[in-house]
Amino acid sequence: MQDDFAERYPSVEVQLIAVNEQGHSSGIEKAVEENTLPLLQDDNTQNVWENWAVTYRDVIVLNGENKITGVLNLTENSLAEEEHYATLEGLLLEAAGMAAPD
Repeated sequence: MQDDFAERYPSVEVQLIAVNEQGHSSGIEKAVEENTLPLLQDDNTQNVWENWAVTYRDVIVLNGENKITGVLNLTENSLAEEEHYATLEGLLLEAAGMAAPD
């Protein structure tokens, strides 16, 4: 989605990253090899998953001030389905201060 978004909206700066939950670091090497998203490891200093009340496979959308503006769970909303892809696209555009396409 990162490449598609950059191609469709070249003037909109959006960066997708993954955040791995604490206690699940054993699979990081494999996850990094098989994916193109940057991967951060949560730890007890940041405690992102708990502070943001993350559910497995949540996409947390932040605005330019790092405030949560939307959440989409990919287990319940596969991006292979056009409507869910469009929903996430809209959330990203909204966070960037732009209107979603019609």
